Amino acid sequence: MSDPFPTRRFRPLAWVALLATLTLLSSPSCSTRRAPAAIKIPAVNGLRTASDILVNDVDTRSGPPKWLNHERVTQGYVYGIGTEDGGRHDSEDLFRAMQAARRTIIDFLQLDTPNQETYGVDQPNSESIDPNQIEFEHLAYDERARRWYALARLDIEQQSQDLETQASAVDERLKRLTETLEKPDAPDGAKLRAALAIAGSINQLKQIDALYTKLTGQKRASSEPVDEAHCLVLANAVLADHGVRIVVDGPQVAGLQEAINLVLGEAHLSTDEFGRGLITVHLHESNGFGPGNPYLEIDGSVEIALGGAGEQTYGSTFNVVSTGDSVEEARFRAARTINEEVSSIVRATLQSIAQGTES
Repeated sequence: MSDPFPTRRFRPLAWVALLATLTLLSSPSCSTRRAPAAIKIPAVNGLRTASDILVNDVDTRSGPPKWLNHERVTQGYVYGIGTEDGGRHDSEDLFRAMQAARRTIIDFLQLDTPNQETYGVDQPNSESIDPNQIEFEHLAYDERARRWYALARLDIEQQSQDLETQASAVDERLKRLTETLEKPDAPDGAKLRAALAIAGSINQLKQIDALYTKLTGQKRASSEPVDEAHCLVLANAVLADHGVRIVVDGPQVAGLQEAINLVLGEAHLSTDEFGRGLITVHLHESNGFGPGNPYLEIDGSVEIALGGAGEQTYGSTFNVVSTGDSVEEARFRAARTINEEVSSIVRATLQSIAQGTES
């Protein structure tokens, strides 16, 4: 009699196939798509350092945020948007997007503001807006495009108050400079420094006033206005009476005198063989290699004493290396670099002299 329920032998491979089938059937989804990796947000302290804010939330989405069409100026704020594609390091990409948003606001406000005039050498700080006052309203990350977005805003009332504070400080500085020029017994060096500093301060004040008007739509009201025209008349009188001699000790360099004159002209100074000021350029030339491959090296130094006897002498050194098919060609190539080096030293020295009014 045969067994109605015969015993069947299952092979091991059959069990493996059965278990795999049951596992697939019991799974809620058969998709093999991996879950996206978590977005790494920079450390809190890192964000405080980078943007002076504390980010609590980043909007993670699949697509760009709707606020990309945000108005530029609305409800007492100036807005700016920055973007940055991912792919390097999450925290760095977010930081770049935030910096781009800040830069957008600053560029918008500085557009059409007066540029630094070619007068004076006390260059004002073009960044009259403190980037740390710019806060962030939204941060977003588009997973599909791997792109960061930042929406920044600047409080118009707060920034206008800050500009008023800056303008008051410049007004006070102009008063001190004017008082120095009006003193008959003030040392010549002190008057020279004040004259060099006046134009830069006036330019800075114009820049602040232009930003204030663009922010508020109104003209800034100064509590104690400064007579800028009177300041410039006094400064011009001092600068026009202060000639500068130029002496080149060493091989002659084409265009060197003209390059120095150009920088002096920016400060309303002029050359005078009998002037109290003195600029001395020392040059030492040495050759190397062979006739077919000349190598020219020039060691140079610049000494600047504008204030006359008893005033400080400023100095700086430089080194220029040039080659060419001939010594003449190498010397010609070196001339441009020497002119740039000397011009930069003279300009920086004039700036330093002007800034000495604050010490």
